[in-house]
Amino acid sequence: MNLASSQLSVSPVGQSELAEWQAFVDSHAEAGPMHHAGWFGVLHDAFAVRPQFLAARDPSGRICGILPMYYSRSLLTGPHYCTLDGGILAESEQAREALLKAVDTLRDEPGVRFVLVRGLRAATPPIAIPKVETIVRTAGGAASVWKAIQSRTRTYIEHEQREEPIDVIRDVGLCELARFYEFYTLRMRELGTPVFSAAALRAMREHLGSDRMRVYLLRYEHRPVGAALYFVHGKRWTNWLTIVRRERCPVRATDLLYWHPIREAAENGVTEVSLGRSA
Repeated sequence: MNLASSQLSVSPVGQSELAEWQAFVDSHAEAGPMHHAGWFGVLHDAFAVRPQFLAARDPSGRICGILPMYYSRSLLTGPHYCTLDGGILAESEQAREALLKAVDTLRDEPGVRFVLVRGLRAATPPIAIPKVETIVRTAGGAASVWKAIQSRTRTYIEHEQREEPIDVIRDVGLCELARFYEFYTLRMRELGTPVFSAAALRAMREHLGSDRMRVYLLRYEHRPVGAALYFVHGKRWTNWLTIVRRERCPVRATDLLYWHPIREAAENGVTEVSLGRSA
């Protein structure tokens, strides 16, 4: 596929062009962790899908917009294209529209049942499902964030840190991904949700690296009882999943596992922490 639109062209990006892709991501203020070029390798190595990363280019060949996608032949939903959560990243409305037109072309391919585009800024026909994202502004520093937390929650966190044999540690070398995966699989199976393989986490570690991922462990009486995974991009951290085995620790221990990364982000000059999206 190579689609030209008002002097902009849109075409798939191969592995040899990923450095150029990443350079565009790193230069864009609105980029998020799911725009990272490393997801191409994660999808290729650990999932039964084909990466379909689209780039819009200006007449000089310079990338001016991107859309990370994949093609799946799912037995459950049938052949389809789906974008990653970050959706379109573009430096102009023209580049954004060119990428959306390319998506329409994919939808018209023989056998494709649907195309799912995440991260659209507004309702876009034919179907749009709005999402709510919880953002914690951390630019003012840890003290400012702490003051903004409800007093009851602050009391619980202070009590847990002072009175309970509980703490949160960061897995700096990403050596405890297997432990995170254990908590993840237990929780997803409780919800009746399919889980991805442990190979996916290993691929994330390989292609994203420890500078783009942060894993935290919640310990009670020196035993891990919960874990959280954050993706990092510039001044923004995104919580992918926080899981606590509540039957093994105090009821409000989850508050501590959320607060510790938020405090660390504020202390490291991060401007915002996303706690994820919900419908």
